[in-house]
Amino acid sequence: MGKVWGTLLCVAAAIFVEGFSYATDYDANLSQISQSAEWSFDGWGFKLASGSLACTPTGDNSLAVWKAVPMGRSVVVTATVTPGSATGSRWGKAGIGIYDNSDNYWALVLLQSPADAGGKRTVELSEMLGGQWQAQAGGKSKLTVVAATGGFEWKTGEAYTLRIELGGGQISGEVDQAGEVRCRRVMKTDAPAVLFGRPIVEAGGLSMEARDLNARVDSVVLDPNVAIVPYRSASGSLPGGHATGFFHVGTISARSWLVDPFGKLTFARGVDWVTYGGVGGRYGRAASEKFGSSVDWSVAETGRLRTWGFNTLGDGCSSVTYHRGLAHTKDLALGAGFAAIAAIVPKLAGAGFPDVFDARFAQYCDLRARTVCGECRNDPWLMGYFIDNELDWYGWRQAPADLGLAYAAWRCGADHACKRALVEHLRKSYGSDIGKLNADFGTAYSSFDDLLASTTPGFAAGGRPAGALRDFVGLAAERYFVTASAAIRKYDPNHMVLGCRFQRRAPDIVWKAAGETCNIVSVNMYPHIDLAGGRAPEVVDTLTADFALCGRPIIVSEWSFPARDAVDSKGTPIPSTRGAGMRVDTQSQRAECYRIMQGTLSSLPFVVGSDYFMFADEPAAGCSSSFPENCNYGLVNEADTPYAEVVAAATQVNTASTLVHAGRISAPIPATRSIPMPGSVGSAKGKQVRLSSSPDGVVIDNGVLRLTMNRPHGTIFDTVALCTPTGAIQAGSYSPMLNLILPTGDVWLSPDRISAVSLVKSSVNAVIMDVTAERDPSNTVGYACCCRIEARAGEPFFRSRLLWIRNTNENELAIRRYFHSARSSFEACEKPSSEVDDWLGSDAWRSKDSSIEFRVAAAENDGRMSIGFSTDRSGVEHPDCARTIDVVLNPGDIWRSSENQPDILIGASARPGKEPASAAQTVAMWRSLYEARNK
Repeated sequence: MGKVWGTLLCVAAAIFVEGFSYATDYDANLSQISQSAEWSFDGWGFKLASGSLACTPTGDNSLAVWKAVPMGRSVVVTATVTPGSATGSRWGKAGIGIYDNSDNYWALVLLQSPADAGGKRTVELSEMLGGQWQAQAGGKSKLTVVAATGGFEWKTGEAYTLRIELGGGQISGEVDQAGEVRCRRVMKTDAPAVLFGRPIVEAGGLSMEARDLNARVDSVVLDPNVAIVPYRSASGSLPGGHATGFFHVGTISARSWLVDPFGKLTFARGVDWVTYGGVGGRYGRAASEKFGSSVDWSVAETGRLRTWGFNTLGDGCSSVTYHRGLAHTKDLALGAGFAAIAAIVPKLAGAGFPDVFDARFAQYCDLRARTVCGECRNDPWLMGYFIDNELDWYGWRQAPADLGLAYAAWRCGADHACKRALVEHLRKSYGSDIGKLNADFGTAYSSFDDLLASTTPGFAAGGRPAGALRDFVGLAAERYFVTASAAIRKYDPNHMVLGCRFQRRAPDIVWKAAGETCNIVSVNMYPHIDLAGGRAPEVVDTLTADFALCGRPIIVSEWSFPARDAVDSKGTPIPSTRGAGMRVDTQSQRAECYRIMQGTLSSLPFVVGSDYFMFADEPAAGCSSSFPENCNYGLVNEADTPYAEVVAAATQVNTASTLVHAGRISAPIPATRSIPMPGSVGSAKGKQVRLSSSPDGVVIDNGVLRLTMNRPHGTIFDTVALCTPTGAIQAGSYSPMLNLILPTGDVWLSPDRISAVSLVKSSVNAVIMDVTAERDPSNTVGYACCCRIEARAGEPFFRSRLLWIRNTNENELAIRRYFHSARSSFEACEKPSSEVDDWLGSDAWRSKDSSIEFRVAAAENDGRMSIGFSTDRSGVEHPDCARTIDVVLNPGDIWRSSENQPDILIGASARPGKEPASAAQTVAMWRSLYEARNK
């Protein structure tokens, strides 16, 4: 029986005994993180001192659970609470409550709204039920209000007596001040509700102090959270492993396997964020109205998931879904939690990165592991622990990618442990010779103490200094994984450490550190899929490289493909403009993406599972003001209606995945589907290529396009024009561009002159030439690059491929990405087709009347080029068509890729008097011509 089942049904195994009264016995000698057996702290900032329990919370809410008090069905908790100042910019709360588990409890709190919402101070009696906050206020868990009297605006520094009582068919809360009742709330528990618990003190966003904490418990019950349901193997599991009573990994016939407690082999198929409340919007209300309780909801939805071939629960799932036939995971958020206390990368929009060199990091990990892992150590349904989700391993983004964490530490003050650790590391690396360090980094420090005080990094892109900084990133990674894993295994030696859910990539040295410590390494990835070809080359290439680094089995812990045809429960289109993932046009395409992705993952011998993101759609208006994602990620919509094509595909490929992983059958990946193409566009009949040149430039006319180059400029083609019977119409321009890393930050620089044009081939059918473009080193920074240009008769596009890049500076040149930059010539331009990755591997600018478009497409839709056009608030075009290379060149060095760089197709088209061809048709036609010419 699950945790909340007992909560809602009042627990059949109740023990009725005499009532107990409890009073706090504060110990002045306890440290900030108490090891007291009487208390369990879920969060940072509590301090037990003589006469009080104080808290200065950071980050999310902090709970102090009074474990010395047993669970009861009749519970009274009182305390004198003094609220302090705000500790963050979010909602603030300070109060007491009655607690079953983190998904189910009552709270009576002094509440403060954020400053941008007026900073209003009120009192709130609210319920968390099945992971849904304020469950008492709506749906089938709505409770009848008996009394709601009083109300006042509390004041900082003043003491208030809070009293919360559960039992006798109701829940009540009141706030007194100096013997006067200032506020009272009473509700009947006449609908699904939390019906038992033990005392807690809660703080979030406010400092606070609680004194005179007392509790009275009658009708003591067995703690339902210690009950463990016997494990049963998922259907489709294969014999062949070793039974240990817990999940582990094994290698059989050169294939990595997830091995269940009974020794059965399986491939994990999970879903993220299976929650009763959804992630904002209407799903929570629909679930409550449809099922009435989180228990009924969880029974129905886990049954659905099993029917659809899933066997695990991924990240973010409500505990009410546990022990219902699906293995589960837990995300401890050790790094993200501590980043709110001490950080190398501040916890702003993302998770940040913790200061792992701070001695308190180990204390924090110990606290969280003791609270969470110690209670789970005997649970056979638990697959293991994610340490974190998407930490910022790249640190300061203006630095080279694999050095960003070291540069972030450099920018910290001397009061940061990470800065002291970096300086000591550099001192050892340079043998205490500050002169050598200055020479390498272009700095002028008088001593290493001077370096400690500096928050302005010296820049070094390669060689010895880069090696020293890279080694520091390795030290930070080692400290992170070793400290976190040791804390987990201290309190739970039975379950696996599942990595930290990398955000697609992390520096190589970090992957190696993860492999040295974790049982499984997890990564979230939103790849580009070749939908027409039915393949996922980016997935295979990326994960193969990752496995070579970490040497551990991999779980892809998050992936998805939103479609643009989805609508929410009110018929409003879901924009799918904010959030990760390749966009497709239809649910049918989304289903095929599922087949391709899951089929590819299950066929890789080193991948042991994947978690689809996610169970229910995000709201069309965005999840929240601070988290505005609005994507069609769900297996079900906001009305809890499944996407039939997607779940049918999931059922098919999920059911086959274990046999696919064993190599017994092939993955059910869809066959290549042809896309109808317009036959009238791009015909070479009667067309020829004409080339004219002069010292000042080149003009190429292939009968469809007219390309003009002015050599004094750095643009390869100043104009790309569409040939029409009435003359050439300008569509845009084309130039290479580099994203460079300078001491002052990232820059995006185009060449300023064409230095050489070399003709490779010239005929009436085709012109091929190599164009060298340069940027003068005296103009900020210099480089030269060469592109191969090919124009063929009658084709509505030309091809470009980057051949090489040369450093023309006297110093090292750090290159993050190169671009094929295509800017439009339209006076009025339609909004681009998308601002996010599109399944076509293409994007376009369109004239306002849509009569002409200027398009870029990857010749091979294999994800090597990232293409997505957008405009900023000023209307400036950003025609992003980029490939990340992350190379550092010494003066005079030339970079040539070990593989051929992808061809890019750049062209224009018009449909006067006709309906414009769809983007899919146009791109398919372009690629068909490209493939035919290359045969």
